[in-house]
Amino acid sequence: LQRAAQLLEAAEPYLDLNEAARAQDGIAILQGWLPADALESAREHLHEQLSTPFVIETRRPRIDERHLVPIPLKRSSILRPFGMLMQQYGVPRFGEFDPTALFAITFAVMFGMMFGDVGHGLVFILIGLIARKYLNEFSWLFIIAGSMAIVFGFLYGSIFGLEHWLQ
Repeated sequence: LQRAAQLLEAAEPYLDLNEAARAQDGIAILQGWLPADALESAREHLHEQLSTPFVIETRRPRIDERHLVPIPLKRSSILRPFGMLMQQYGVPRFGEFDPTALFAITFAVMFGMMFGDVGHGLVFILIGLIARKYLNEFSWLFIIAGSMAIVFGFLYGSIFGLEHWLQ
């Protein structure tokens, strides 16, 4: 129950801005976490967007706040779709390991083991390549999953469900 309470507390900033954003009599306060290297860009963006003066105060998170601070995730275009799937389970916090690469490997291998077929793997790769315009970075998910299906399809000797073509 304690872990569930921590998880709900950590998820609250994503669901509820009541405490993070307040306004009264033309004055607004917004608080949150921002990577230090993005601070100047945020300051410039606020100067462009706001006609009124503003103040930005910064500080490092206290030790008791670290579990609330999400880490900025910088992933390659190949790992981004797997990262989007990972975010369905949660966001790594300050000082935690980003498991996206490990998730991508295990996802691809498990998909290949469960869907091992050379022909169907080729279809997945073709869908990923042809629909690249619509799938954007998710085309990598199709290409990687299809590639692993082909690898295991050769191991299983299966082409479009026919298992007597390959020995």
